[in-house]
Amino acid sequence: MKLKKYALISEIIASFAVVVTLIVLILEIRENTAAIQATNRRSISARIEERTIALATSPQLSQLIVLAEEPGGIKKGSAEWSQLTSLYVGLMTATEDAYLQYRDGRLDKDFFEARARRALLLLDNPVGRDFFRRAKEEGRYVHEYLDWVDETFGLGSEQNIVNQAVE
Repeated sequence: MKLKKYALISEIIASFAVVVTLIVLILEIRENTAAIQATNRRSISARIEERTIALATSPQLSQLIVLAEEPGGIKKGSAEWSQLTSLYVGLMTATEDAYLQYRDGRLDKDFFEARARRALLLLDNPVGRDFFRRAKEEGRYVHEYLDWVDETFGLGSEQNIVNQAVE
């Protein structure tokens, strides 16, 4: 009889220990998730900051952006066109990576959207819109990401392009 009592008590204690262990594991997973998100935020912010500094301190890159704003300012196939396209490839690739991290729960929505909006402002010119349309047609990036960019910025929408030309 005493042995049964001891067995019952040890089962209760073991069950309690399992519950406590699960609670500790849940807390550790949450803490780890927060640490991963913080690391991802720092990484994305650093990349955006590097590009911003490069644009701000490079007269050549700054001039490309100015030329891209002017109708006919950059001719397709020119060296400037190639340079600006390379800039857009880097920008879209980094933003796509951030989008995928956001989608997978590694970045919070407010952080992702604020950084993506800031980064994708460079696409708000005729050359950028053309680059985006071609990237979308050719499937260069994850479709879900391209759809998000298009819905958020209207870059693939002809109506949006007409409205911007009127402005």
